[in-house]
Amino acid sequence: MDIDNKSINVARMLAIDSITKAGSGHPGIALGTAPILYSLYKDIMNYNAYVPEYVNRDRFVLSAGHGSALLYAILHLFNFNVTVDDLKKFRQLNSVTAGHPEYKAINGIDTSTGPLGQGVANAVGMALAESILEAEFNKSDCKIFDNYTYVLAGDGCLMEGISYEACSFAGAMKLNKLILIYDSNNTTIDGHTDITFTENIKQRFLSQGFNLITVNNGDDYTLITAAIKKAKSQNKKPSIIIVKTVIGAYSPLANSNKAHGSPLSYADADITRKNLGLENIEKFTVPEDVKLNCATAILKGATVTENYNKMLEQYAVKYPKDYKKLQAFIKGEKIEYVDLPHEEKVATRDLGSAVLKTISESEVIIIGGSADLETSTKTKLNSTYYSALNKTGKNI
Repeated sequence: MDIDNKSINVARMLAIDSITKAGSGHPGIALGTAPILYSLYKDIMNYNAYVPEYVNRDRFVLSAGHGSALLYAILHLFNFNVTVDDLKKFRQLNSVTAGHPEYKAINGIDTSTGPLGQGVANAVGMALAESILEAEFNKSDCKIFDNYTYVLAGDGCLMEGISYEACSFAGAMKLNKLILIYDSNNTTIDGHTDITFTENIKQRFLSQGFNLITVNNGDDYTLITAAIKKAKSQNKKPSIIIVKTVIGAYSPLANSNKAHGSPLSYADADITRKNLGLENIEKFTVPEDVKLNCATAILKGATVTENYNKMLEQYAVKYPKDYKKLQAFIKGEKIEYVDLPHEEKVATRDLGSAVLKTISESEVIIIGGSADLETSTKTKLNSTYYSALNKTGKNI
Protein backbone atom coordinates (compact mmCIF):
# COMPACT_ATOMS: atom_id res chain seq x y z
CA MET A 1 0.00 0.00 0.00
CA ASP A 2 1.51 3.34 -1.05
CA ILE A 3 1.53 6.33 1.30
CA ASP A 4 -1.38 8.14 -0.38
CA ASN A 5 -3.72 5.15 -0.09
CA LYS A 6 -2.52 4.55 3.46
CA SER A 7 -3.36 8.17 4.29
CA ILE A 8 -6.82 7.79 2.73
CA ASN A 9 -7.43 4.62 4.77
CA VAL A 10 -6.29 6.34 7.97
CA ALA A 11 -8.83 9.11 7.27
CA ARG A 12 -11.50 6.47 6.76
CA MET A 13 -10.76 4.81 10.08
CA LEU A 14 -10.54 8.07 12.03
CA ALA A 15 -14.08 8.76 10.81
CA ILE A 16 -15.26 5.24 11.62
CA ASP A 17 -13.68 5.36 15.09
CA SER A 18 -15.49 8.67 15.73
CA ILE A 19 -18.84 7.30 14.57
CA THR A 20 -18.56 3.96 16.38
CA LYS A 21 -17.52 5.63 19.64
CA ALA A 22 -20.40 8.11 19.35
CA GLY A 23 -22.88 5.34 18.63
CA SER A 24 -24.36 7.38 15.79
CA GLY A 25 -23.35 8.80 12.45
CA HIS A 26 -23.00 7.93 8.77
CA PRO A 27 -20.15 5.51 7.99
CA GLY A 28 -21.19 4.83 4.39
CA ILE A 29 -20.20 8.20 2.93
CA ALA A 30 -17.05 8.38 5.05
CA LEU A 31 -15.75 5.10 3.64
CA GLY A 32 -16.91 5.76 0.09
CA THR A 33 -15.74 9.34 -0.48
CA ALA A 34 -12.46 9.54 1.47
CA PRO A 35 -10.38 9.54 -1.76
CA ILE A 36 -12.31 12.60 -2.98
CA LEU A 37 -11.64 14.74 0.09
CA TYR A 38 -8.04 13.54 0.31
CA SER A 39 -7.46 14.53 -3.33
CA LEU A 40 -8.86 18.01 -2.71
CA TYR A 41 -6.86 18.76 0.44
CA LYS A 42 -3.65 17.00 -0.58
CA ASP A 43 -3.25 17.93 -4.25
CA ILE A 44 -5.86 20.41 -5.43
CA MET A 45 -7.02 23.10 -3.04
CA ASN A 46 -5.35 26.42 -2.38
CA TYR A 47 -5.47 27.10 1.39
CA ASN A 48 -3.43 27.63 4.53
CA ALA A 49 -4.69 25.73 7.55
CA TYR A 50 -3.08 28.25 9.90
CA VAL A 51 -4.48 31.35 8.18
CA PRO A 52 -8.29 30.97 8.01
CA GLU A 53 -8.71 34.65 7.05
CA TYR A 54 -6.80 34.15 3.78
CA VAL A 55 -9.45 35.56 1.43
CA ASN A 56 -8.28 33.92 -1.80
CA ARG A 57 -8.40 30.39 -0.42
CA ASP A 58 -10.43 27.76 -2.20
CA ARG A 59 -13.70 26.85 -0.51
CA PHE A 60 -15.03 23.35 0.15
CA VAL A 61 -18.70 22.74 0.91
CA LEU A 62 -19.89 19.37 2.18
CA SER A 63 -23.46 19.56 0.91
CA ALA A 64 -23.95 15.98 2.09
CA GLY A 65 -23.39 17.29 5.60
CA HIS A 66 -24.11 13.94 7.25
CA GLY A 67 -20.59 12.95 6.13
CA SER A 68 -19.09 15.34 8.68
CA ALA A 69 -17.01 12.66 10.46
CA LEU A 70 -14.88 12.30 7.33
CA LEU A 71 -14.47 16.06 6.96
CA TYR A 72 -13.29 16.32 10.57
CA ALA A 73 -10.82 13.47 10.01
CA ILE A 74 -9.42 15.17 6.89
CA LEU A 75 -9.15 18.54 8.66
CA HIS A 76 -7.27 16.80 11.47
CA LEU A 77 -4.81 15.20 9.04
CA PHE A 78 -4.10 18.51 7.34
CA ASN A 79 -3.53 20.43 10.60
CA PHE A 80 -6.68 22.47 10.88
CA ASN A 81 -7.73 23.06 14.48
CA VAL A 82 -9.34 19.63 14.97
CA THR A 83 -7.71 17.54 17.68
CA VAL A 84 -7.91 13.82 18.41
CA ASP A 85 -9.94 14.73 21.48
CA ASP A 86 -12.39 16.57 19.19
CA LEU A 87 -12.72 13.44 17.05
CA LYS A 88 -13.46 11.41 20.16
CA LYS A 89 -16.22 13.85 21.11
CA PHE A 90 -18.02 13.52 17.75
CA ARG A 91 -21.75 14.28 18.10
CA GLN A 92 -21.43 15.03 21.83
CA LEU A 93 -23.01 18.03 23.55
CA ASN A 94 -20.90 21.21 23.24
CA SER A 95 -18.39 19.52 20.95
CA VAL A 96 -17.07 21.40 17.91
CA THR A 97 -17.42 18.18 15.91
CA ALA A 98 -21.18 18.24 15.55
CA GLY A 99 -23.25 15.75 13.58
CA HIS A 100 -23.30 18.22 10.68
CA PRO A 101 -20.61 20.82 9.94
CA GLU A 102 -21.15 24.15 11.69
CA TYR A 103 -19.76 27.39 10.29
CA LYS A 104 -16.82 28.84 12.27
CA ALA A 105 -16.85 26.05 14.86
CA ILE A 106 -13.68 24.83 13.14
CA ASN A 107 -11.32 26.49 10.67
CA GLY A 108 -12.01 25.10 7.21
CA ILE A 109 -15.78 24.92 7.52
CA ASP A 110 -17.07 27.69 5.27
CA THR A 111 -20.80 27.10 5.75
CA SER A 112 -23.15 25.05 7.92
CA THR A 113 -24.73 22.16 6.04
CA GLY A 114 -27.31 19.52 6.77
CA PRO A 115 -30.52 20.05 4.79
CA LEU A 116 -29.66 18.19 1.59
CA GLY A 117 -29.15 20.39 -1.46
CA GLN A 118 -28.66 23.55 0.58
CA GLY A 119 -24.88 23.22 0.40
CA VAL A 120 -25.03 23.13 -3.40
CA ALA A 121 -26.84 26.48 -3.37
CA ASN A 122 -24.34 27.86 -0.83
CA ALA A 123 -21.49 26.83 -3.14
CA VAL A 124 -23.14 28.50 -6.14
CA GLY A 125 -23.40 31.68 -4.07
CA MET A 126 -19.70 31.46 -3.17
CA ALA A 127 -18.74 31.00 -6.82
CA LEU A 128 -20.95 33.96 -7.74
CA ALA A 129 -19.29 36.09 -5.06
CA GLU A 130 -15.84 35.14 -6.36
CA SER A 131 -16.74 36.23 -9.88
CA ILE A 132 -18.17 39.55 -8.65
CA LEU A 133 -15.11 40.29 -6.50
CA GLU A 134 -12.82 39.26 -9.35
CA ALA A 135 -14.50 41.83 -11.59
CA GLU A 136 -14.41 44.44 -8.84
CA PHE A 137 -10.78 44.16 -7.74
CA ASN A 138 -8.61 42.14 -10.12
CA LYS A 139 -6.06 43.81 -12.38
CA SER A 140 -4.15 42.28 -15.28
CA ASP A 141 -1.04 42.01 -13.09
CA CYS A 142 -2.74 41.25 -9.73
CA LYS A 143 -5.30 38.47 -9.30
CA ILE A 144 -6.66 39.30 -5.88
CA PHE A 145 -9.58 36.90 -6.24
CA ASP A 146 -8.95 33.69 -8.16
CA ASN A 147 -10.31 30.93 -5.95
CA TYR A 148 -12.41 27.85 -6.72
CA THR A 149 -15.43 26.48 -4.88
CA TYR A 150 -15.74 22.72 -4.58
CA VAL A 151 -18.90 21.02 -3.35
CA LEU A 152 -19.51 17.36 -2.57
CA ALA A 153 -23.11 16.30 -3.12
CA GLY A 154 -24.89 12.96 -3.07
CA ASP A 155 -28.08 11.55 -4.53
CA GLY A 156 -30.13 13.15 -1.76
CA CYS A 157 -28.74 16.60 -2.58
CA LEU A 158 -29.59 16.28 -6.26
CA MET A 159 -33.13 15.10 -5.48
CA GLU A 160 -33.85 18.43 -3.81
CA GLY A 161 -35.31 21.26 -5.87
CA ILE A 162 -32.96 23.83 -4.38
CA SER A 163 -29.94 22.15 -6.02
CA TYR A 164 -31.69 22.07 -9.40
CA GLU A 165 -32.53 25.79 -9.29
CA ALA A 166 -29.09 26.82 -8.05
CA CYS A 167 -27.29 24.75 -10.70
CA SER A 168 -29.55 26.19 -13.39
CA PHE A 169 -28.39 29.64 -12.32
CA ALA A 170 -24.73 28.55 -12.17
CA GLY A 171 -24.89 27.18 -15.70
CA ALA A 172 -26.65 30.26 -17.08
CA MET A 173 -24.06 32.56 -15.47
CA LYS A 174 -21.15 30.31 -16.56
CA LEU A 175 -19.63 30.16 -13.07
CA ASN A 176 -16.55 28.28 -14.22
CA LYS A 177 -14.89 28.24 -10.80
CA LEU A 178 -17.62 26.03 -9.38
CA ILE A 179 -16.80 22.31 -9.38
CA LEU A 180 -19.54 19.99 -8.14
CA ILE A 181 -18.41 16.48 -7.23
CA TYR A 182 -21.28 14.00 -7.24
CA ASP A 183 -20.92 10.99 -4.95
CA SER A 184 -22.87 8.52 -7.07
CA ASN A 185 -23.32 5.27 -5.16
CA ASN A 186 -26.91 4.45 -6.21
CA THR A 187 -27.95 4.04 -2.58
CA THR A 188 -30.22 5.97 -0.24
CA ILE A 189 -31.09 5.32 3.39
CA ASP A 190 -34.13 3.33 2.29
CA GLY A 191 -32.58 1.28 -0.52
CA HIS A 192 -31.52 1.58 -4.14
CA THR A 193 -31.98 5.02 -5.70
CA ASP A 194 -34.27 3.71 -8.44
CA ILE A 195 -37.17 3.59 -5.95
CA THR A 196 -37.22 7.41 -6.00
CA PHE A 197 -34.61 8.84 -8.34
CA THR A 198 -34.41 7.76 -11.96
CA GLU A 199 -33.53 10.85 -13.97
CA ASN A 200 -30.50 11.03 -16.25
CA ILE A 201 -28.06 13.19 -14.28
CA LYS A 202 -25.68 13.55 -17.22
CA GLN A 203 -28.38 14.94 -19.50
CA ARG A 204 -29.72 17.17 -16.73
CA PHE A 205 -26.39 18.90 -16.11
CA LEU A 206 -25.45 19.11 -19.77
CA SER A 207 -28.78 20.84 -20.40
CA GLN A 208 -27.97 23.29 -17.60
CA GLY A 209 -24.68 24.25 -19.21
CA PHE A 210 -22.22 22.24 -17.13
CA ASN A 211 -18.96 20.65 -18.21
CA LEU A 212 -19.29 16.89 -17.53
CA ILE A 213 -16.58 14.47 -16.37
CA THR A 214 -17.04 10.90 -15.11
CA VAL A 215 -14.78 8.87 -12.83
CA ASN A 216 -15.83 5.22 -12.89
CA ASN A 217 -13.60 4.12 -10.00
CA GLY A 218 -14.11 6.33 -6.97
CA ASP A 219 -11.54 4.36 -5.02
CA ASP A 220 -8.69 5.60 -7.23
CA TYR A 221 -7.68 8.99 -5.94
CA THR A 222 -5.30 9.59 -8.88
CA LEU A 223 -8.25 9.38 -11.29
CA ILE A 224 -10.20 11.83 -9.12
CA THR A 225 -7.25 14.24 -9.01
CA ALA A 226 -6.86 14.07 -12.79
CA ALA A 227 -10.59 14.73 -13.26
CA ILE A 228 -10.54 17.81 -11.02
CA LYS A 229 -7.49 19.19 -12.81
CA LYS A 230 -9.27 18.63 -16.12
CA ALA A 231 -12.30 20.54 -14.82
CA LYS A 232 -10.04 23.43 -13.81
CA SER A 233 -8.40 23.51 -17.24
CA GLN A 234 -11.52 24.90 -18.93
CA ASN A 235 -12.78 28.39 -18.13
CA LYS A 236 -16.18 28.65 -19.79
CA LYS A 237 -18.65 26.81 -17.56
CA PRO A 238 -19.14 25.12 -14.17
CA SER A 239 -18.26 21.44 -13.93
CA ILE A 240 -19.84 18.33 -12.49
CA ILE A 241 -17.62 15.33 -11.83
CA ILE A 242 -19.66 12.17 -11.41
CA VAL A 243 -17.67 9.79 -9.22
CA LYS A 244 -18.92 6.22 -8.95
CA THR A 245 -18.33 5.16 -5.35
CA VAL A 246 -19.20 2.24 -3.08
CA ILE A 247 -21.15 3.18 0.02
CA GLY A 248 -19.54 1.64 3.10
CA ALA A 249 -16.50 0.51 1.08
CA TYR A 250 -14.29 -2.12 2.79
CA SER A 251 -16.84 -2.73 5.55
CA PRO A 252 -19.10 -5.77 5.96
CA LEU A 253 -21.99 -3.47 4.95
CA ALA A 254 -20.45 -2.33 1.66
CA ASN A 255 -23.00 -1.61 -1.08
CA SER A 256 -25.83 -1.78 1.44
CA ASN A 257 -28.25 0.94 2.49
CA LYS A 258 -27.59 -0.24 6.06
CA ALA A 259 -24.20 1.48 5.81
CA HIS A 260 -25.82 4.87 5.30
CA GLY A 261 -27.00 6.09 8.67
CA SER A 262 -26.14 3.50 11.31
CA PRO A 263 -22.74 3.19 13.03
CA LEU A 264 -20.68 0.07 12.50
CA SER A 265 -20.47 -2.25 15.47
CA TYR A 266 -17.06 -2.53 17.11
CA ALA A 267 -16.70 -5.96 15.51
CA ASP A 268 -17.54 -4.63 12.03
CA ALA A 269 -15.20 -1.67 12.60
CA ASP A 270 -12.40 -4.11 13.38
CA ILE A 271 -13.12 -6.05 10.19
CA THR A 272 -13.08 -2.79 8.24
CA ARG A 273 -9.75 -1.83 9.82
CA LYS A 274 -8.28 -5.17 8.74
CA ASN A 275 -9.71 -4.84 5.22
CA LEU A 276 -7.99 -1.45 4.99
CA GLY A 277 -4.65 -2.94 6.07
CA LEU A 278 -4.59 -0.97 9.31
CA GLU A 279 -5.08 -3.77 11.86
CA ASN A 280 -1.79 -2.90 13.58
CA ILE A 281 -2.73 0.76 14.08
CA GLU A 282 -4.58 1.75 17.24
CA LYS A 283 -7.90 3.62 17.20
CA PHE A 284 -7.66 7.39 16.68
CA THR A 285 -3.98 7.11 15.70
CA VAL A 286 -2.16 8.75 12.79
CA PRO A 287 1.13 7.02 11.89
CA GLU A 288 4.22 9.21 11.49
CA ASP A 289 4.61 8.47 7.76
CA VAL A 290 1.04 9.66 7.17
CA LYS A 291 1.71 12.86 9.14
CA LEU A 292 4.81 13.53 7.03
CA ASN A 293 2.87 12.86 3.83
CA CYS A 294 0.11 15.31 4.73
CA ALA A 295 2.71 17.88 5.83
CA THR A 296 3.64 18.50 2.18
CA ALA A 297 0.25 20.16 1.62
CA ILE A 298 0.64 22.14 4.85
CA LEU A 299 4.01 23.53 3.71
CA LYS A 300 2.54 24.41 0.32
CA GLY A 301 -0.12 26.50 2.07
CA ALA A 302 2.51 28.61 3.81
CA THR A 303 4.18 29.40 0.47
CA VAL A 304 0.82 30.27 -1.11
CA THR A 305 -0.08 32.87 1.52
CA GLU A 306 3.43 34.32 1.54
CA ASN A 307 3.26 34.90 -2.22
CA TYR A 308 -0.25 36.32 -1.92
CA ASN A 309 0.80 38.84 0.72
CA LYS A 310 3.65 40.01 -1.52
CA MET A 311 1.16 40.55 -4.34
CA LEU A 312 -1.12 42.51 -1.98
CA GLU A 313 1.80 44.81 -1.10
CA GLN A 314 2.32 45.53 -4.80
CA TYR A 315 -1.43 46.07 -5.25
CA ALA A 316 -1.47 48.62 -2.42
CA VAL A 317 1.25 50.65 -4.11
CA LYS A 318 -0.10 50.45 -7.67
CA TYR A 319 -3.82 50.73 -6.89
CA PRO A 320 -4.19 52.56 -3.53
CA LYS A 321 -7.86 53.49 -3.98
CA ASP A 322 -8.89 49.93 -4.83
CA TYR A 323 -6.71 48.59 -2.01
CA LYS A 324 -8.46 50.84 0.51
CA LYS A 325 -11.85 49.61 -0.70
CA LEU A 326 -10.62 46.01 -0.58
CA GLN A 327 -9.47 46.35 3.03
CA ALA A 328 -12.80 47.90 4.04
CA PHE A 329 -14.58 44.98 2.38
CA ILE A 330 -12.39 42.32 4.01
CA LYS A 331 -12.69 43.90 7.46
CA GLY A 332 -16.42 44.43 7.09
CA GLU A 333 -16.17 48.10 7.96
CA LYS A 334 -19.53 49.79 8.47
CA ILE A 335 -20.54 52.98 6.76
CA GLU A 336 -22.87 55.44 8.49
CA TYR A 337 -25.70 56.65 6.26
CA VAL A 338 -26.91 60.06 7.34
CA ASP A 339 -28.99 61.05 4.36
CA LEU A 340 -31.04 57.96 3.59
CA PRO A 341 -34.54 58.65 2.23
CA HIS A 342 -37.16 58.53 4.98
CA GLU A 343 -40.44 59.93 3.70
CA GLU A 344 -43.53 58.79 5.55
CA LYS A 345 -46.42 58.51 3.10
CA VAL A 346 -44.59 56.42 0.50
CA ALA A 347 -45.09 52.76 -0.40
CA THR A 348 -42.54 50.52 1.31
CA ARG A 349 -41.19 49.21 -2.00
CA ASP A 350 -40.68 52.75 -3.31
CA LEU A 351 -38.84 53.85 -0.19
CA GLY A 352 -36.85 50.59 -0.16
CA SER A 353 -35.83 51.22 -3.75
CA ALA A 354 -34.59 54.70 -2.89
CA VAL A 355 -32.62 53.38 0.08
CA LEU A 356 -30.97 50.61 -1.96
CA LYS A 357 -29.99 53.01 -4.71
CA THR A 358 -28.49 55.43 -2.19
CA ILE A 359 -26.39 52.67 -0.65
CA SER A 360 -25.33 51.41 -4.08
CA GLU A 361 -23.78 54.78 -4.84
CA SER A 362 -21.44 54.42 -1.84
CA GLU A 363 -18.30 52.28 -1.58
CA VAL A 364 -20.27 49.27 -0.31
CA ILE A 365 -20.42 46.23 -2.60
CA ILE A 366 -24.14 45.54 -2.82
CA ILE A 367 -26.11 43.42 -5.28
CA GLY A 368 -29.72 43.97 -6.29
CA GLY A 369 -32.29 42.31 -8.51
CA SER A 370 -34.98 39.68 -8.08
CA ALA A 371 -36.53 36.63 -9.70
CA ASP A 372 -38.20 38.25 -12.72
CA LEU A 373 -40.13 40.65 -10.45
CA GLU A 374 -38.05 43.80 -10.19
CA THR A 375 -40.72 45.87 -11.96
CA SER A 376 -42.90 45.11 -8.96
CA THR A 377 -40.36 44.84 -6.14
CA LYS A 378 -38.26 47.76 -7.40
CA THR A 379 -35.00 46.21 -6.22
CA LYS A 380 -33.00 47.13 -9.34
CA LEU A 381 -29.93 49.20 -8.54
CA ASN A 382 -28.46 51.97 -10.68
CA SER A 383 -26.30 49.54 -12.58
CA THR A 384 -26.27 47.01 -15.40
CA TYR A 385 -27.22 43.35 -15.08
CA TYR A 386 -24.76 40.75 -13.91
CA SER A 387 -24.40 38.06 -16.58
CA ALA A 388 -21.98 35.60 -18.10
CA LEU A 389 -20.78 38.43 -20.33
CA ASN A 390 -20.84 41.22 -17.74
CA LYS A 391 -19.47 40.26 -14.32
CA THR A 392 -19.45 43.93 -13.23
CA GLY A 393 -23.25 44.23 -13.26
CA LYS A 394 -24.85 44.69 -9.86
CA ASN A 395 -28.32 43.32 -10.64
CA ILE A 396 -29.22 39.64 -10.76
